[in-house]
Amino acid sequence: MNNTLSILEDSLNEWGALKPIKLGGERKAIVLSAENKQMFVDRLIKQDKLNNLLLFSIALLYFAIFGLALVLVYYYRTSSSTVLSILGGSVASLLPITWGLKSLWKEKSLLDILITVLPNMSPEEAVNLIKVYYFSKGEESGGSH
Repeated sequence: MNNTLSILEDSLNEWGALKPIKLGGERKAIVLSAENKQMFVDRLIKQDKLNNLLLFSIALLYFAIFGLALVLVYYYRTSSSTVLSILGGSVASLLPITWGLKSLWKEKSLLDILITVLPNMSPEEAVNLIKVYYFSKGEESGGSH
């Protein structure tokens, strides 16, 4: 998630969209060219490909640990204390993997939405959408942006 937030932050800084606004002054329009928008979408696509690879790897690890636990439970089926230890350890190791999968899946879903929607938006609307996404993600992660 931090990589996506850093992509958003870098792009918004580059476009001047994160500069503080002086009250009572004139607001400077944020200019975003079609080229900049396409470069941003390309960066998101690159990040999305990395997330897909991570999702696949973590899911594979999840099923490998689960399969190993099943094999060990079957092998040690006569010893209840060993079976209990194996099941407890596998559940304890699968919980953090599940949390990682959940957060990665949420990020992937939102990246897919941005990649799909941004090319069809005007540059001004795109900047506003990116700002909303950036500030909402910053609040979720506990950051103060």
